Amino acid sequence: MHNFGKLEARPKTFDTLDGDGNVISSTTVIAMYDANGVLWQELVAQYSCAFYIALDGAGTIVSMEQDPSQSQVPGYLILGIDESFGYLPGSVAIANGVPAKSALGKLWSGSAIVARPLTREELFPPLAKWRVEAIIDLHGQQQQIDLRSQIDAAIEALPEPDRTIAKSKRVNVMEYSRTDQLFDLIGSAINISADEIDGLWSQAAAL
Repeated sequence: MHNFGKLEARPKTFDTLDGDGNVISSTTVIAMYDANGVLWQELVAQYSCAFYIALDGAGTIVSMEQDPSQSQVPGYLILGIDESFGYLPGSVAIANGVPAKSALGKLWSGSAIVARPLTREELFPPLAKWRVEAIIDLHGQQQQIDLRSQIDAAIEALPEPDRTIAKSKRVNVMEYSRTDQLFDLIGSAINISADEIDGLWSQAAAL
């Protein structure tokens, strides 16, 4: 593995000379350099690797290619690695119709390419209001408790402006997000843990 650092795009001029060494034409292209001013082509000639990945600030892979000429991504950390860890370069995965095998969007752990953990929104997608209301009644029936009254009482006990906001959400919101802290706040007040809320959320999603 080799850390190439971040590349910077700069103009570079190539001259065409005649037999006497006179410049007969010039072509300017955008070339990539590392922080020490070394040209990318010179870097990869010295530190050749099987794959080249570009990482954003969170360690997410935004590019992975075998051809170093396709790996010149300015402003991102570039690493050369010697194995793919079961993933395909982005262009190969797309060409072969297997985007799930692409390294793009995966994470670099410091020593390997790993799958990105699912976000809370992905694990628990938003729920329509009717699903939340239904699971409140169904869980209350199962536990033989008046869960709806407990929730209302917990909301009434909230300090302002949380109480008014919670009441407004109960009436006006048509789709709920699991990341809304109100659920854990109310759950804590009525002795329902965050994990239990997660379970109820999944049950509601399956209704």
